[in-house]
Amino acid sequence: MKQYINFTTKFGEGIKHQNVDIAAISEYDQYLLTNEVVEILSEEGISSYGDGFIWTLNPNDYVEWLNNWIQLEDRCVPFGRTAFGDLFFMKERQPMILTVSKGLIDYTTSRLDWFFNRYLSEDEFMDEYFNLTLYKNLSSKDLNQNECYGFKTLLSEGGAETISNVSKMDLKAYLASVSSNLAEVGFYKHE
Repeated sequence: MKQYINFTTKFGEGIKHQNVDIAAISEYDQYLLTNEVVEILSEEGISSYGDGFIWTLNPNDYVEWLNNWIQLEDRCVPFGRTAFGDLFFMKERQPMILTVSKGLIDYTTSRLDWFFNRYLSEDEFMDEYFNLTLYKNLSSKDLNQNECYGFKTLLSEGGAETISNVSKMDLKAYLASVSSNLAEVGFYKHE
C-alpha cells in the first residue's frame, strides 16, 4: 500500500491480522484481478487501516456470497471492505464498490491507484458512500477481521443511519441478513 501515498497519509500503514494464501486466489488472478490487487493481498494479507475503517479481505471468504447476491453478468471478486461491511471488488479488472446497507453498486475508475489515492482518500466520497463521519463518532472502534458495524434496523426496513442504530455484528451474518432482505441490487444514479 506504500505506493498509494494519499491513502496511507490519510489512513496510515496497515495493521496485518492474517496472511492471505495467494495460491488459493490464483484462479481469480488471470481473469479478474489486477497484478496490483494480488500484490496488495500478498503483502498486506487481511489488514486494517484508519483505526479499522478500511480492511483488505480474503476474496475466497466472500466471492460466492457476493456473486450470488449481485448477479452481474461477469464474475466479481472482492478484495476490501469498510467497517460497515461495504465491499470493494473487481469486475473485469476494474475496481467497483458495493454500499451493502443500500444494495447499491458504483463504478469509480479503471485505475486502482486512483481508487485508493483519489476516491478512498476523499472525505466527501467516503462519507457519501461509506458513513465515514458516523464511524468517526462511534465511541468504540475495536473490530476484528470477522466483524463489522451494521444497522440493527436495516435501512431497507426503515432504520436510520445514526449511532443509536449501529451495533457490532458478525460480518458474514450481517451481509447475509442485508442480502436476504434486499433481494436485488441497483446502481447509483448520478445526476
